[in-house]
Amino acid sequence: MNKLFVAIMGVNEASELWELSNTMIRELCKSGKIVATPIDDTWAILRDQPVETLKLIEDARKKESLYHIAAASPDEPIIKLIKDDMLFLEQPIEAIFIHNPSPLSTRAANSLKRVGISTVKCLVESTFNRLWPIRNLGNRALRHTFHALKQAIENPSQF
Repeated sequence: MNKLFVAIMGVNEASELWELSNTMIRELCKSGKIVATPIDDTWAILRDQPVETLKLIEDARKKESLYHIAAASPDEPIIKLIKDDMLFLEQPIEAIFIHNPSPLSTRAANSLKRVGISTVKCLVESTFNRLWPIRNLGNRALRHTFHALKQAIENPSQF
């Protein structure tokens, strides 16, 4: 495989790798804050970014991440941390993963249901402190859940 193609990635791959929205990745590219080159209507992004850029990406992730917002206010119900009330709250929690590239793992879904969180409403009414200690709902699954919830909030028409 050509080494050039291994060294670059697109917006979608960068979004998954850095856990940022596609919109945020494009904004960082346009502003020149990450090493990238425009190609037609997308960006070719250097996979190995300089250390300063990686710190900037981490800061952007923390600002954008619902997980980090919830962790900073662990006793607040998640619904108070989100600005948009356009979610269909009576949907099962799996519904927020419909347009997400990877669905919620069966283990994580069963863990949430075991403690009575089966709908989006139950999820957003929970606090970070309630979700964090749930058995079999590890850090990665919790981050994934918050990321999918944030995407559902940003794109309610797809939900």
